[in-house]
Amino acid sequence: MLDIQQKRKLRSFMYHRATLIALGIAVIFAVHSTWALYKKQRESDDQKRIAQEKVTELVAREEQLQSDIGALQTGYGVEQEIRAKFNVARPDENVAIVVDSDSSLKTTTASTTSIWQKILNIFH
Repeated sequence: MLDIQQKRKLRSFMYHRATLIALGIAVIFAVHSTWALYKKQRESDDQKRIAQEKVTELVAREEQLQSDIGALQTGYGVEQEIRAKFNVARPDENVAIVVDSDSSLKTTTASTTSIWQKILNIFH
């Protein structure tokens, strides 16, 4: 008989309104904390991906710079860099400058002159 009374007390305690409210509040806090942790984890994954992309770009840039340094360690590479940067030639070389024909031939000869200017041009 004592067993049945203890079960009733336990049931009445478990299903009491205050106990259910306290458990609900505890569940809400647990869900909120889990959601906050999930958001932080997603943000850190995004930052990790961005950092890995930057590392990949920096490694590629380092390889490019190493190849440029290797080219500058030769006389031909130094000469090519000087020619590219300063637009110079050796004393025994000739330089040909190619100009686009479309841009050099375009001149505007159709000018709008007023009647007074035409009259003044006649007397000059």
